Amino acid sequence: MESVSVLCTGCRTVMTVHPSGRCEGCERASGLPRDIAVPVAVPATRPHPAVRTASPWGPAAAVLALLGISAAAAVFSIVVHFQLYGLLDLISGDGPDDVALDAAERADNLQSLADWCQLATLLPTAIAFVVWLRRVRLNAEVFVPDGHRRARGWVIGGWLVPGINFWFPKQIADDIWRASRPYAPDGTPQRASLAPVTLWWAAWLADFAVGCVYGGLIVKAEEPDEFRTAIDALIVDDVLTVVVAGLAALFVALLSRMQTAKLRQGPLPTLVVSLE
Repeated sequence: MESVSVLCTGCRTVMTVHPSGRCEGCERASGLPRDIAVPVAVPATRPHPAVRTASPWGPAAAVLALLGISAAAAVFSIVVHFQLYGLLDLISGDGPDDVALDAAERADNLQSLADWCQLATLLPTAIAFVVWLRRVRLNAEVFVPDGHRRARGWVIGGWLVPGINFWFPKQIADDIWRASRPYAPDGTPQRASLAPVTLWWAAWLADFAVGCVYGGLIVKAEEPDEFRTAIDALIVDDVLTVVVAGLAALFVALLSRMQTAKLRQGPLPTLVVSLE
């Protein structure tokens, strides 16, 4: 059998190797005869050569930083909303009118500040996340070209089209996750549970649902008790925002690490020698 230029399974450098899957130096060190062909195993799907890969850690670092800021803004919002309970007591109490007016103004200012902080972090975080998601999708297309249920354009469009934004992004993330699993020694993809993706997505859906509930409550609120109920929902929404940020950060970090490990395995799957 002829020698070929691939990744040596002994020293893991690209050079001409023997049918055993090892280079000249490793072949001599092994003491095996050069004319013995050793069975090798390779993954069924090889990376697509037409698309270039890139490290996901640049976009990932931006996403992780912005997720941390978003979580901090949500925590600040929680503190503000707890203060609103006391201000509602002043507004609805039997005290002087000027005290009630002052409390109402303070409540309005605090609410505006909390809303501004969250809105100021929402758009940059969303943009950074989509940029990162597109980067890992491009890498995943190289790893497994035919392993994606949705076209590349849905990486962005899936978030923007009403209705399908409840499941397209999850499908896209699942496919990227599966395609990004590094190769095991036998040449098959390693096992990697989809739990981090599912937990992040479930928390995001719950956060969205509670936000809709709050919107319905605050529009109809007229009495102090109704405002308190709306604030209850808003605090739950803020807590879920913190949870979503944490789970999203976990998803981003784990997937970026998986892709980095797979990229280090080289442009072609490593040939794994079996001496059994």
